[in-house]
Amino acid sequence: MWCLEMFSGSLYFSSFEDYKNFRWFSGLLTDDLGEIPDGGVTNEGFVKFNTRLQLQWPINSPFLENPIPFFAALVHIRTKGNGYQQSHVGSIIKAMPLSAERF
Repeated sequence: MWCLEMFSGSLYFSSFEDYKNFRWFSGLLTDDLGEIPDGGVTNEGFVKFNTRLQLQWPINSPFLENPIPFFAALVHIRTKGNGYQQSHVGSIIKAMPLSAERF
């Protein structure tokens, strides 16, 4: 459901759990899953495929490359560049993880 909401243009997740699941699906670091090898994570928090395998990633993520630039372009087009920066999705695009208190 959370994946469809993202592609339909929703900027907010209904729960912290949905937010974490979307981050995991996107290959983004969310929780401390163990020691991450050097070079296993990009500056945006994208965990590379082989590293996800080593960490036993909780949700199957199909992405071999960081999907954030695609998500950013999609959201920018859907919102015409207006008002998504402070949203849950905006925080993902800006590589600023949220805490449960934001939900």
